[in-house]
Amino acid sequence: SVGHHEVIATALRVDASGITVLIVADRSGTIRSFDDADVTLLTTLAVHATVVLRNVNLVDSLRAESERNEELATHDPLTGLPNRTLIHAELQSQLDLGERLAVMLIDLDRFKEVNDTLGHQNGDLLLIEAGERMSQTVGPGDMIARLGGDEFAVLVRSVTTESDLIALAEAIQQSLCRTYELAEAEIEIGASVGVSIATDDSSDAATMLRQADVAMYAAKQDRLGVEFYTAARDKHSRERLMLVAQLRTAIEGHQLEMHYQPLVALQTGIVTGAEALVRWPRQGAPTVMPDEFIYVAENTGLIRPLTQLVLRTCVAQAATWQNQGRALRLSLNLSPRNLLEANLAAQIADLLRHAGVPPRLIQLEMTESTVMSDPAATIGILRKLRSTGVGLAIDDFGTGHSSLAYLTTLPATELKIDKSFVSAMLTDPASRTVVRSIIDLGRNLGLEVLAEGIETEAQLDALREMGCHLGQGYLFSRPVPIAQFDRWLAAHPSVAAAPPLMDAIR
Repeated sequence: SVGHHEVIATALRVDASGITVLIVADRSGTIRSFDDADVTLLTTLAVHATVVLRNVNLVDSLRAESERNEELATHDPLTGLPNRTLIHAELQSQLDLGERLAVMLIDLDRFKEVNDTLGHQNGDLLLIEAGERMSQTVGPGDMIARLGGDEFAVLVRSVTTESDLIALAEAIQQSLCRTYELAEAEIEIGASVGVSIATDDSSDAATMLRQADVAMYAAKQDRLGVEFYTAARDKHSRERLMLVAQLRTAIEGHQLEMHYQPLVALQTGIVTGAEALVRWPRQGAPTVMPDEFIYVAENTGLIRPLTQLVLRTCVAQAATWQNQGRALRLSLNLSPRNLLEANLAAQIADLLRHAGVPPRLIQLEMTESTVMSDPAATIGILRKLRSTGVGLAIDDFGTGHSSLAYLTTLPATELKIDKSFVSAMLTDPASRTVVRSIIDLGRNLGLEVLAEGIETEAQLDALREMGCHLGQGYLFSRPVPIAQFDRWLAAHPSVAAAPPLMDAIR
């Protein structure tokens, strides 16, 4: 009702003269013509309707904007998967209901290499496809989330047995390890999976995610692929994490020290060099061994400054021995992370040039598993390093899965027989066969062969009989600090000039 009018109905009518007129019927049934008051009434109604429609549109727009904001707040913009916030909330909600759940944390192995080599755009494509593959692998009630970078999580709602979880984790691994086609290249990556199962001690989401993270790093470190959380491993991991700040201080303050173990030409007994092994002595506490702090360094970005410190120390020591008239070769280990550094070869060349040290007096060691994890990429990096003139040794040889086809193309100069074969070769015919085969292989390929872990005269005699070039082990000396090594060296014959190494060991 507007004013004195209350409109019941309006209609169009054509009168006798053919003119269309608007007629109005009010509540009483009176029919009359349309007047100015009716115009005012309908105009007012139109204005009210417009306001209502605008309010409806505004509400719809605000609702859509809210939904978009909620989507952005709870989902990963790249893959469209739930993010850390959403899986944390869902996990906590299910735990509050008393549900028995499991969480898997998945980290893609070698993803950084793909990013650095093919660019972030292809790295993003790989992450998207990885998310799709996992979505097709898990159960319909499970939730997959991207936590950030190359880390994903899976909330497993239907936990039955540990064996079922292992089967699911391995299925996820297999789906992720299939070849990716990126930038007209076929790319293969790996995946490490950590699993945490809800218990009375892990009744909140944050704890379960942290436990899965601990298990995942254990899987990555041990190269097991899949690892379940254990309290004992968590305690060990927390201790490692506490070392990070102390390790950074130790590196910056040059508090680490090198220990040296002699390398001996087995046929002549002449000392040809030493392997440099880093140690971390701490005042009032036991010395921290590499097995503990190298892992921390590799996973916190400290491996680069640590490697630089070791390189500088070794080159300086080689220069000192050279000034004393001893052309001793120093061998040092490289981490798999070091092989991702594009300018490593240039850094080493600069260090040697400034110190006046011949490159052949430095040898870099990497394990067989490191080399064979991605031989196509590794060979190119090793060739750059070899081009500087330094030696390259394949450590722990015989324990991995080397392909002879790749071995013939590797720019290696030495094979190191793993000590497990040396220690067992006198009692185990298979180990003795492996040792002899590696020595023969090295000779046929023109490579030096060094036996690790020599502890007895009988082992030494057997290796000499097989024609092994070099050896190291407790029979000669344990790894010792430089002052103690120099005293040991003074009592033993060593290389005093600078002949080629093969001449020194023949």
